[in-house]
Amino acid sequence: MGRLSSGVARCGRRWCGRLAQLLGWIPLADYVTPSLLDTVFRFASLNESSHVAVGTAAMSCVNEMLTRHGVPRNFDDFILQVYR
Repeated sequence: MGRLSSGVARCGRRWCGRLAQLLGWIPLADYVTPSLLDTVFRFASLNESSHVAVGTAAMSCVNEMLTRHGVPRNFDDFILQVYR
């Protein structure tokens, strides 16, 4: 993911925050898709100083999935992305 504008970064941070809340109560196996995982991990990989808040919010989503012992349908891709 390239450089984000401040508006996009703010939107991404809010999106990740809402997603982390949803992941706390939805059945993970039914709703966590490979494309959702890809988006979360793209945000999580942001490490520029202006985007750290977005990466941190995305890692909250990953943490929520791991805390709930969520096993997405495409488990192999999830494990690969966690350890990438």
